[in-house]
Amino acid sequence: MDIHFSKVTKSYNESGNRHLIFKEIDALFPSRTVSVIVGKSGVGKSSLLNLAGGIDTPDAGAITIGDTVITQMSDRDRTIFRRKKIGIIFQFFNLIPVLTVLENVCLTAELDKASPKEARENALSLLDQVGLYHRRATYPDTLSGGEQQRVAIVRALVHNPDIILADEPTGNLDMATGKTVLELIVNLVTQRQKTLIMVTHSPDAVDFAHRVFSFKDKNLSLSPEKGVLK
Repeated sequence: MDIHFSKVTKSYNESGNRHLIFKEIDALFPSRTVSVIVGKSGVGKSSLLNLAGGIDTPDAGAITIGDTVITQMSDRDRTIFRRKKIGIIFQFFNLIPVLTVLENVCLTAELDKASPKEARENALSLLDQVGLYHRRATYPDTLSGGEQQRVAIVRALVHNPDIILADEPTGNLDMATGKTVLELIVNLVTQRQKTLIMVTHSPDAVDFAHRVFSFKDKNLSLSPEKGVLK
């Protein structure tokens, strides 16, 4: 699914004052490609990702995913759309400590009304692919940071979404582990022909991208930098 931003503007309110994050962004994130958004903290990377996921809404403009204009949907309809069509990978893993690895992964699919049997089968298959099948019955606090992020990646993919959004997925990892996680994310989404948008500080991420975007003067531009997937 393509993701298209058309004249999208976003600001926030602080102590009664409006602060502009970005203005009239026009951007296309093509279906089945890896797009990376780079930039310093505070420029609007995570805000843009929240808009793409329907977690937040813009002040103005339209966001279209496939044939659906999500900015015209109600909060409830956007939530349902996100559960079915979008998987999100966070910087801080957000695993539920009282659930096992397998239970954490299955929860997303079950929220999407998948049958418990189907959710379990998909979860076990993906855990095997990321080398964590043997840790399926353990709890998150027994895992390393890299292992927890691999569980989070599986959780984002288990309900077979069309789109994966990754918000600083290596920001909480050391450099070597982060590069391994980047490779894993890109390999999994390209094998499954998903659309990936990833925001990151990591310069390594550029090498895994079809398209690289950066923020400048409160707008988003396509960078001339070329990744190895180009």
